[in-house]
Amino acid sequence: MRKHPDKNFIGKKFGNLEVIAIYKKDIYIFKCKCGSIIQRKIYPCISGKRKSCGCATDNTCLIGKKINNFRIIDAFYNKKYKQFYCHCICFCGKKFENIPLFKIKENIKICSCKK
Repeated sequence: MRKHPDKNFIGKKFGNLEVIAIYKKDIYIFKCKCGSIIQRKIYPCISGKRKSCGCATDNTCLIGKKINNFRIIDAFYNKKYKQFYCHCICFCGKKFENIPLFKIKENIKICSCKK
């Protein structure tokens, strides 16, 4: 591994992270797709172990994505039930609110359409 910063990483993307500057040695400043700015070592990003600022674990990066037959409009964590929920639209056009995210990811029947 390199011990000195490599300016060639500036502008490169690793998952949802884009390198915007060098902080020191092997620590870089990244801008995430969600807008957050973080400082992290470059090596986990290069190897693929780090792909976001952490927003991917709270599912904010899911907004706008298509999962199975649904497009996610909003995703949020419910502390009481300790799981993620979302508002989504089925491809048939029906809107659903407060659906547990695992039901969409595991393709559990939510909508009565045949898509």
